[in-house]
Amino acid sequence: PFVKMVEKLTQSEAGSVAFGTEAPYFRQLGMDTIILGAGSIETAHQPNEYLPINNISPLLLWLKQLIHHYCVLGHAA
Repeated sequence: PFVKMVEKLTQSEAGSVAFGTEAPYFRQLGMDTIILGAGSIETAHQPNEYLPINNISPLLLWLKQLIHHYCVLGHAA
């Protein structure tokens, strides 16, 4: 349900990524896990790394909506 909720908010289908995160460790603990962030992996983690300013607002909106859904409305994941 958590991943489906994020897919709905972001209007993007979940998929796999080929870079390292802590997600597998959380999954081992039985936690639903997503990697969600602003920007693009193509412009990240390099000497000229940058984040277009117009990528920040959508991420903030998604985070606010997720917090509201799970913490304010109290919907279980």
